[in-house]
Amino acid sequence: MGKRSEPYIIPLAFGPSDATTTDHSAGFVASCTGEVVASKVMLDGGFNANTTNYCKFLLYDGGAIGTGTAVIASRGGKSTDYTALQWYNILTEGATPHKLDKGDACYLKYDETGTVSPGTISASVWFVPGLQD
Repeated sequence: MGKRSEPYIIPLAFGPSDATTTDHSAGFVASCTGEVVASKVMLDGGFNANTTNYCKFLLYDGGAIGTGTAVIASRGGKSTDYTALQWYNILTEGATPHKLDKGDACYLKYDETGTVSPGTISASVWFVPGLQD
């Protein structure tokens, strides 16, 4: 079994500060076939989730035209709290990698229920070009 190549860490930029109910990141398009091996998110503002006010992050394989909804990984929900300025895994490094074909889009969706104050959202995807053995 060969050694995994080092990943490219691709930052994903959300729009204006304090995301709303359905903000998406800009995402990226794979320039070659490869694997998503990790993804992380950090919020500028922390909050305690409850049954009416919470958020979820969903990392998608958007397919060749960028509108696909195959979920690679997700994090969040009614009992998921966030501390300000702390990185959280959406897809944990070491989990099963997700293959992206050349030309596939990968994007992160922020889905808010109720009202939370995440502040500015920073996110990244770790992508390894080529398929690893």
